[in-house]
Amino acid sequence: MPATVFLPKNPSLWKSAPKQINSSYKPTTLVKSEIDILKKIFVEKRLQKVMANQFAVLKNSAMEKDIGGWKVSNKQNQTRIIYSIGSPEDPIVEFKSSTSYGSYLMKQNVLQIFANGTERTSYKSEWRGVNRDLKKVGNGGVFVTGDLLMGGKFFEEHSHLSKESKYIFGEGKDGGVVINMFEIPKVKIPLLKFLDDLQGAEINVLIKAFIQINMVETMKVRPGEWGLANNPGGTISVLQDQEKLKSIVGEQDLVSEWYKFLSSNENEKKSALHINLVKFYTRSAGSSYYKEVRFFEKFWKELLKSDFTYQGYCKPDDTWSIPKNISSWGLYKDTSRISVVRSGGKEATPLSPIYSFDLDIAKLLEDARKFAYFTGVDDTDYLRVKKLLPYPFPLFPEK
Repeated sequence: MPATVFLPKNPSLWKSAPKQINSSYKPTTLVKSEIDILKKIFVEKRLQKVMANQFAVLKNSAMEKDIGGWKVSNKQNQTRIIYSIGSPEDPIVEFKSSTSYGSYLMKQNVLQIFANGTERTSYKSEWRGVNRDLKKVGNGGVFVTGDLLMGGKFFEEHSHLSKESKYIFGEGKDGGVVINMFEIPKVKIPLLKFLDDLQGAEINVLIKAFIQINMVETMKVRPGEWGLANNPGGTISVLQDQEKLKSIVGEQDLVSEWYKFLSSNENEKKSALHINLVKFYTRSAGSSYYKEVRFFEKFWKELLKSDFTYQGYCKPDDTWSIPKNISSWGLYKDTSRISVVRSGGKEATPLSPIYSFDLDIAKLLEDARKFAYFTGVDDTDYLRVKKLLPYPFPLFPEK
């Protein structure tokens, strides 16, 4: 009987469900089809070594040098960011003769990111008061006119790796958050736990969604191995969110959309896709996929061992044939379903059996809540997860 009460849509799962519930939330070894999906992240060249470089259009602007290289000293000159794949190439510096002291022309080439992809682009500037190595000469100042890209040689500290490239692949000898989770074919931590951290990561939502969609598709190959089958009574939030994300994104290329965002200098009006993803991650903030599957693990392992015991029947006067001071279950007369019923409450069908449930509901919920690291009965994330439970648990009052 508990199968039809707690798994009304698929009672046959009652016997097989215990074997599907996972306690490690990750497989011992990744299979090829899972690795193939993860490669969509790891081999995506458009995400690798994306650099942010300062850029300025100058007109006889004074320059000064600090530990990071040359920079514009005149604050009147506005700089913006140009993104590139890798650092700019070493500049070509050539002498330009004149009637005075002469100057040096500098040409900088860079694989620049544009809305429609990348293109090798050149920037030129004219320098006065320096030698060929761009070292200051004489007692005068250093002045520049032209388009100056402050990245690469001579400007080492004025460009930096994008947050997204660093988050995925890392910088220097330090691997990124994403790539450090794996030693293919092994995965070090549950992906659900990683997805909790991803929600708060300070990276663009377009790339955040790109990572999440591919991580969840990886887990869907073998849902039971990743804890996605820990709620036999229904779905889990990570799968619901996956459908929401895919609906928001549609057929759009998230990396391409990120390029459009970068090339707009991040100041123009954001796309509808970008806005909707910001809303998605704002709504999901504070929710934990990992705590949810831990809660379901403990809850269902106990519930699947439960049973009902015959307690008598409902007499025509709406009282029980064998009165007991415990919660009772019976055939609810308005729905013809086994439900919690009260003696004298005019809820049970007359002459139908009355049962007692052999688990303490309050303790069942408390044990699962603590196992999942929820802070208490008022934890908003716990209340969210509680709503996903089968009847009557979402309605059970707790103090």
